[in-house]
Formats: sequence, C-alpha cells, structure tokens
Amino acid sequence: MTGRCSSCRGFTLIELLAVTAILAVLVAVAVPRLFGAIDKAKIARAIAEISTINKAVMSYRAAHGGNLPADMAALVPEHLAQLPIDPWGMPYVYNNFDMVTPGERRKDGPLVPINKEYDIFSCGPNQKTTPNIVSTQGRDDIIMANDGDFINVAAEY
Repeated sequence: MTGRCSSCRGFTLIELLAVTAILAVLVAVAVPRLFGAIDKAKIARAIAEISTINKAVMSYRAAHGGNLPADMAALVPEHLAQLPIDPWGMPYVYNNFDMVTPGERRKDGPLVPINKEYDIFSCGPNQKTTPNIVSTQGRDDIIMANDGDFINVAAEY
C-alpha cells in the first residue's frame, strides 16, 4: 500500500498548483496574441471601408460630371447604403479640398499634402488626429494617400 486509501481519489495541492501555473503561462501567451489579432482585424476592416468610400467618391464623380461630393452625406443612399463608422466607433472623415482650408489637409513629415483633391481617413485606435500624419496623434490613423494608391496605417506611409 502507498499510504492512500484506494477510495480516496483527488488531486494534491502540488498537482493543483502545477496545473494552475501551466494555465497561467498559456493565458499569458494567448491573450496578447488574441488582442493583436483583433487589432489587425480592425485595421483590415478600416482599410476595406476606406477603399469602399473611395470607390463611392469615384462613382459619385462619374455620375456628377467630374464634381466631387461636398461631404460624405452626399454619397448616401446613391453610392453608400449608410454613413460608415470605423471599427473604433468614430465616423470616417472625408475632406473635399475645395471645402476645407489648406491647414486641414493631411500632410506627411515634410508637410507635403498626401492627396491632391480629397482625403479619406479614420482617426484610428486613439480616436485623435492632426493634419500631420507623422505626429504622435496621427501615426495610428488609417489613411488614404497618393490619391488612393496607398490605404493603410499612417505610420507605414
């Protein structure tokens, strides 16, 4: 006999602590990866939605003799089903340069405008932005640049 009764079955404290430690390590590894995957999915969604908005602007332009919409509301319901909200709960920003001051145009590090006629962007996870995309508040924005050839996180531009 081993000193334990055959009808007494259960885990010792050491066994429970070992299992708890293993689970804690697994959670410590899995949770950051899960949040990273969620962040990447939100960015991918914002990129896709900005691309859709850009296509709606191009469609509006074709249907209205080359004129750009004054604001995003002009795209609904003919070109967009509704005004989209970014994955962080904020509305996307569309700026027609004929309707905004030059200081509101999105610019890169040397302060050169990143688009010629209009901007479309999301303020990103921090929900704050500045016209300069290399600033601390603008680096996480999801932007359209080079007149639609680049749609991604501003830090990647």
